Amino acid sequence: MRWAAVLGLLPILCASTPAPADWVPARWQWADTKSLDLLADSPVNCLLLKDYSADFVAAANGRGFITLAVLTPGGDVPAAARKALDAKVTGIVLEGDFPPDTAASVRQTAGDAPVIELTARHRMALGSAAPIAGTYQGVWPGIAAQDDGKQKAGPSGTAWIDTNTGFIRAVRAWGGATLWIANEPPRGTVITGSHYLQAIADAAISGARWVLAFDSDFAARLGRRPIGGGG
Repeated sequence: MRWAAVLGLLPILCASTPAPADWVPARWQWADTKSLDLLADSPVNCLLLKDYSADFVAAANGRGFITLAVLTPGGDVPAAARKALDAKVTGIVLEGDFPPDTAASVRQTAGDAPVIELTARHRMALGSAAPIAGTYQGVWPGIAAQDDGKQKAGPSGTAWIDTNTGFIRAVRAWGGATLWIANEPPRGTVITGSHYLQAIADAAISGARWVLAFDSDFAARLGRRPIGGGG
């Protein structure tokens, strides 16, 4: 009867821990636990964290979020990974271009915890067995404008549309890993809601995920927004 009860709970347990292919990632720049309320009823279930506390990680884990500590080159990276894992994060993100021995050391430190590498496009380990492949490089999709506000034109003479789809399709041809495009919004630019949807869709139409990242203006306004309020 006990085993029957456990087996009956398996679907619930599996649903509470999504597989890497089902992670919907977002860069999360707030360290207060109340900020997690902003994600209520959101598809986002995976948070990339640069600044966090053990209390925040515990609160996020308790709500079923995947928590990934973002480490960048410089300093004692394996030690930083150990510190993050001691805070009970789900896994590690290595963002940037690390020496191979550093990345290997972090993977050894992490043990069974996932280590995701967001590296330059030309350094991606295509065809590896990693469940998630990623890069911090990507174009901001849409019709690019020059400094004077005019649209750029390509060889055909029409407006040039920037997109990541060709790159995504090429990477996916090497294997079945989920691909994350982790470029951030252009600096000094206020991004509209439709442009965020454009970035999400540009990755999704070819089977990848854009790592959600807010522009500085929107992030500041969102951080001041009363939780549960309107607007």
